[in-house]
Amino acid sequence: MLDPLPQTQLRYTIEFTPAEPDAIDFSVRFVFNRPPASGTMRARFTWPCYMNAYDDVAFHYPRGQRESFAWSSIGEKPNAVLGDPASYVHEQTAFFAEQQAMPLGFGRIGERALIIMFSDSRVRFFVVNAGGHFSFSPVQNPAWDIEWIIDGYPLGEPAGFDGRLIYTRLDSPQQALDRYRQWTEGRHS
Repeated sequence: MLDPLPQTQLRYTIEFTPAEPDAIDFSVRFVFNRPPASGTMRARFTWPCYMNAYDDVAFHYPRGQRESFAWSSIGEKPNAVLGDPASYVHEQTAFFAEQQAMPLGFGRIGERALIIMFSDSRVRFFVVNAGGHFSFSPVQNPAWDIEWIIDGYPLGEPAGFDGRLIYTRLDSPQQALDRYRQWTEGRHS
């Protein structure tokens, strides 16, 4: 737990727990202890998930309605430079999930995938096509990121979400959906 931030008196905790042989559960909680000096009570948080691989920048997520969605992807590799990178400047681009059907997604790392799922549908995915290397470098690792926005947050009470990270072999998106359904059903029983 972090000490309260001076101006907002916000407390923040994140806890990790082993879940399965290939998964980690986590819980993120905030306690807002002071309203803003003016304006609405709205908070926006983002977390990066930099990948130590350059196999595939794309992040896949269910798009559309929860009952009838199609798998879509966001992100793309930046331009590659062959030879001397003189005068090359990397342009960082952010790609945002649109019409996200549920808080579930995955990115591929070779034959395996990192599956990310959340308990709160306000968690949204976005991808930045670079992991912050030198601006002249032709190789940039992707960042599969999330944001969480809460309007009208409660004062003095915990607010947040739970999630699961799974690093596993993935032969089809259906496997990610099956793991998500198992996790959500297990949370409700």
